[in-house]
Amino acid sequence: HLPNSSIKSGWIYASLMLCYVLRVAYKKLCLHDILYIGERFIKYTTIMILVGYLEFFTENLFDSLFVTNSAVTFFGKSGAQQIMITYDRGWSNIQVFTKEASMFSTSLLYSVIIAVNMVILQGKKKKYLYYIGASMLLMVINRSMSSYVYVFLLVVYITYLRPFSTIKHGTNPKIAFWLLFVIVLVLSSQTLLMSDSYLSNRLNESITQLSGFRDESFTNTSEGLRYFGMYHCLSIFADRPLFGVGLGCIACVSGVITLLSNIGLLGLCSYVALVSPSIRGISRLDSILLMLLVVIAPNLLLNDLNTMFALIIPFAALLTAFSIKYKNNLIYDYE
Repeated sequence: HLPNSSIKSGWIYASLMLCYVLRVAYKKLCLHDILYIGERFIKYTTIMILVGYLEFFTENLFDSLFVTNSAVTFFGKSGAQQIMITYDRGWSNIQVFTKEASMFSTSLLYSVIIAVNMVILQGKKKKYLYYIGASMLLMVINRSMSSYVYVFLLVVYITYLRPFSTIKHGTNPKIAFWLLFVIVLVLSSQTLLMSDSYLSNRLNESITQLSGFRDESFTNTSEGLRYFGMYHCLSIFADRPLFGVGLGCIACVSGVITLLSNIGLLGLCSYVALVSPSIRGISRLDSILLMLLVVIAPNLLLNDLNTMFALIIPFAALLTAFSIKYKNNLIYDYE
């Protein structure tokens, strides 16, 4: 769809504010300041985790929209705000303070990434381990397709960074993490393993709909509509590959493809350079994996411009770069 001029102006203003805030942060903040922000972030977003479990139990046990109604009352609602109990394979979806379940899963994804880096850079902080475990379990019981994609990305991310190898004292957190991971697999075994499961059905539908990119034969399903929007944006990008058609002029449910169609290849390269200035000093492979796991993969088939302009993405990328440098002995202190 083509937004009106006020929405376009809003996106332009948001992009300028993102550039300004990041420029100030990169010039003025040292790693000690970044870690202080990370600590405060984990502290305050713990409330989000607790409210997520509260919503899960109140909706499934009492059929109550108390959490959603309270969030809308205090924070207002957006155009796509969901205010209903949506039961998905026996359990209700969780959205907490966001507008719908997959947006909440996105919040959990980047929250876990930040917590993983805090484990690496500060070490032996059990509160971060509990935060990671509670968040990943909440993502699984949320039962949205985005949750399963994000859990997979987090497993890859954690395997690559090996955060638990930096902790030397106290209870072995690696054992606790893998025990939790086994519990998660057991709880979601019906969804993950059965041939008629939600996950296998969605994956099969997604693969089937890919043929639509050849002849535009998309069906009226969630995957079909999602791919149709991407197809339309990619066709516009093909016509204007360098600069796009203008920020906020067209959108689809893919943050990366939306950026490509809006600001072109040069704009996307500028965005990548903007959110990852600290990749200088780490290897090319580390840089590629950082951008792939933190910026590109989570937003390739999900999210929109709202998410791409969120400060949590460059903050997560910045912390990841510092963690890679720290594990490679490229930094030794926080000043």
